[in-house]
Amino acid sequence: MASTKRPLASLDRLLDNISTSISTTHAALLTSEISLDEILTGVRRCPKISSPGRDGLPYPILRLILEHPLCQDLVYLVYNDALTKAISPRSWLETCIILLPKKGNLSNLANWRPISLINTDCKVFTRILNGRVIEASTTVINQLQAGFMPNRFIGDHGLALRVLMENASKCKHTGVGNAIDSIKAYNYVNEEYICSVLSRFGFPAAFTNCIRSLFFNTQIVINMNGFLTPSVHQRRGLRQGGAISPIHFNFALEPLILSILHDSSIQGYALSARPNHSTLSHTSHRPLKLFAYADDLLVLINSENELARVKDHLMCYSAASNSWVNLHKSGAFPMGGKSSLVPTEFHRSLQDMRFQWFDSECNYYLRYLGYPIFFTNVQRNIFCNETILKLQRSVDLHRTRAISVYGRAHMVNALFLSRFWHVLRVVPLPTYFLQKILSITYQFVTHRIFPRLKQSVLYHPKSTGGLSVIEIHAQQKVLQRRYVQALLLNNRQCSPIPNYLYELLTCYLQVKYGTNCHQVPLLFHSARQTSRARGLHAFSSIFKAIDSMPMAELGSHLGSFSLPTLLELPFLALCILTESSSSTFDNATLKSAKAYDFLQRGPSGSDLHFKLHKESRHPTLCLRLRGHLMTGTLRFYDSVPFSMLPTSGPSAHHSPVVPFELPILGLANPALRQMYLRSNPRFTNTFSSLSERPMKLFLATKMKSTSRNFWFRLIHN
Repeated sequence: MASTKRPLASLDRLLDNISTSISTTHAALLTSEISLDEILTGVRRCPKISSPGRDGLPYPILRLILEHPLCQDLVYLVYNDALTKAISPRSWLETCIILLPKKGNLSNLANWRPISLINTDCKVFTRILNGRVIEASTTVINQLQAGFMPNRFIGDHGLALRVLMENASKCKHTGVGNAIDSIKAYNYVNEEYICSVLSRFGFPAAFTNCIRSLFFNTQIVINMNGFLTPSVHQRRGLRQGGAISPIHFNFALEPLILSILHDSSIQGYALSARPNHSTLSHTSHRPLKLFAYADDLLVLINSENELARVKDHLMCYSAASNSWVNLHKSGAFPMGGKSSLVPTEFHRSLQDMRFQWFDSECNYYLRYLGYPIFFTNVQRNIFCNETILKLQRSVDLHRTRAISVYGRAHMVNALFLSRFWHVLRVVPLPTYFLQKILSITYQFVTHRIFPRLKQSVLYHPKSTGGLSVIEIHAQQKVLQRRYVQALLLNNRQCSPIPNYLYELLTCYLQVKYGTNCHQVPLLFHSARQTSRARGLHAFSSIFKAIDSMPMAELGSHLGSFSLPTLLELPFLALCILTESSSSTFDNATLKSAKAYDFLQRGPSGSDLHFKLHKESRHPTLCLRLRGHLMTGTLRFYDSVPFSMLPTSGPSAHHSPVVPFELPILGLANPALRQMYLRSNPRFTNTFSSLSERPMKLFLATKMKSTSRNFWFRLIHN
């Protein structure tokens, strides 16, 4: 655990990439005195059940001590001396390490994770510091670092990567995604390095000295089967298990991230656009060079030269911080899926660095941040089958337990289905996979219940006679709420998504669907083109969530759109479709046409009228539509400002925003899930003749599981 001197040249080079610092307000907050109320609030928020440190003092006992009037003056002095003078109690500098097993051969010490058991009074102190550092870090830590940061979500990186990979597959992009993992990242952080980084970011010297004392002046012992080893002086590494360690590791990694982002020779990846018939230009997004989640780094590189630059930055970071790349867990894959797209020399350079290679020819799938990466249906099905097999094994372990039907329903939600929400938020999966999950969970809940319950009984609230099992199709749509709100509300909701992701998603919709208003393909199903990805389409889950929303007839709101936005809509979205006009609109060209193919703004910009047939992309069809309009076969919605002759009036401006209220977006998740269930005809029936009050009384009555199952079957049969 000895410290080593780091090369000054590498350290200075990394520090030169830091051009921002925390504000003076945040700097003052970091070293402001810790009030007694802050300490008591901190200990009250701690969990009642937690592993104590070497003193064996749990949080409930610590709370009694801290709340005792005779102890409070001493507590106040101890906490503030530790912050401002770096004078910590001796017990805070004594740490016991236990080893938790990881995957792999457990005879190899590398497959054990060291966790520090820290005394509870010290953990209250670090929790207070962590809250202050988190508040300051949001202004200086790059948006592309999603690990341990407030209001940042791991799924944003997963969705962004899927969008880029789909675009790369269609455009036959030659770039590569390089997933880089570090060896024992927390354990190798150097004292001199982390303190220099904090100072460059503007952290006060008193705070830096406090961190130096907590991390690098500690005596550690290892608990081996109940026996403690002799103590060792820790001179490097962050405590795994400490509240303040994750955010400080983000600061340790930030110079490497900035060095790659600031390197102009690394181009990153930007969506490839295609020609568009619209007269307006698309929204551009900044090229994405990397994604980071703590020490999991994914760099997007396009050539052998860029790979050499990334390698140079990694070597500089390694020399300065003492970090090492874990080649066994690092990998690379072609963004377009096929190895043939990657230039030969570029591919050979990746092999020379011994990165694991994954492409469309592999008979397995890759994981990134817990999300499966696959290029073919075969790889996708391998993931689905493995996941179903794991679920079946887990269900079989609990199938024969004597549990009431309500207990089984709770197990389904908490133990079985909860493992899927992370993946289903980002990764669209085939219908057979979701149906198989429904079947397995239904068989578990209704085990030894005869006659069998209707499947729909499982998904209704308990108060109406159901079991409140989460229906997986409805929940997948609820999980898209974050992105649906951002896209329909122009990222002005309470919890906006990162700017890089919003720019990427809007640009993707504009490029893919040939529109300058990204909300058009979201709201109008006819504006979408069929995805060639066949099951790997990044937006399919988002589209399903929007299509299932019981929104009012959009035609009544068309007058709220600006004229340029109306021209971006599908032509048929402006028309009133009736049975008598069905033959008129039964035309493949017309079904895929935009309004601007036939209509244009008048000279005043206040209304729409037909183009001259010579100006239209489909002159013959344009003339036919004029005739249908004259005979009354074709009718526009009354809210559409259409005129056979141009009129004068104020000009309109392009405003790509939903111009009417969508109350559905304000629903809480449980209400939104029930709304999606009600939109499914299978779940609209009432299952019990009991009112809500008797059902609550039945649920509150204590009885054995066999008795509760009997009465439940009696209610429903």
